[in-house]
Amino acid sequence: MKLLFILATYLISIPSFCNEVKVSAHPDYPPITWESGGTLKGAAVELTKMALSNLGYKPVFTPVGTWGRAQVEVKHGRIDILLPPYKTPEREKWFVYPDKPFLIDRTIILTKKGRVIKFEKFEDLKKYEGIAIANDSFGHEFDQADKKHKLLKRFSKTRSCLEFLLKGRADYLIAGHNAVQAIIAKLSLEGQFTIQEQSIAETGMYTAISKKSKYNTKKFRDSFFKEIEKLVMEKRHELESKKALIEYTRETKRDLWPWGDG
Repeated sequence: MKLLFILATYLISIPSFCNEVKVSAHPDYPPITWESGGTLKGAAVELTKMALSNLGYKPVFTPVGTWGRAQVEVKHGRIDILLPPYKTPEREKWFVYPDKPFLIDRTIILTKKGRVIKFEKFEDLKKYEGIAIANDSFGHEFDQADKKHKLLKRFSKTRSCLEFLLKGRADYLIAGHNAVQAIIAKLSLEGQFTIQEQSIAETGMYTAISKKSKYNTKKFRDSFFKEIEKLVMEKRHELESKKALIEYTRETKRDLWPWGDG
């Protein structure tokens, strides 16, 4: 009888283990995704958690420290899902994207207050000192211009970029509008920067599946992407974004201040 009980317990535990889906994300892109206290938080995290749970899977959120590392881990299939990458031809070699993004993101040019940046083509920006987060994409067209003309110096954290701007060591920062505004508000730096009239792009953010993941099957892809789309139709992404922004701004400032990277 004892043996049967042990066997039954073992068999019950197997589906839970087999149904674990590993998810990683950008660690510095609030309120969509960010790393805090050894875990991942944000609107995309909550949306993915709901979708996977509704389908009977157990999401395991795995922070790996940097956005570049997160992409590498998903690329090689050690992690199954990546949040919230833009879609580019290079990334499509490694990740499977749904047809529709769960959110549209505006990429802006941020400067120290009062500074004006003018350009007609992206390559015109080479006369300025530009900065951004390492391994961030800003749409295929800008990425190609950056690769060709070396427009940007890259840093690991947004706080480092903001420090460079305020110290006059860089002319502009390329960043997602919502993310950089959330970080500026958290650091109580409102009013010290100018958002330029010209923006870089408006790009979709996605939940992407590794092509090397065991979950890269038609059945899983169709059900997961459909569930995300259903939650978006229900406006859950908007609700979770508002909740995530409140949570992020309430977190202690010690994670971002004083500045230290660079």
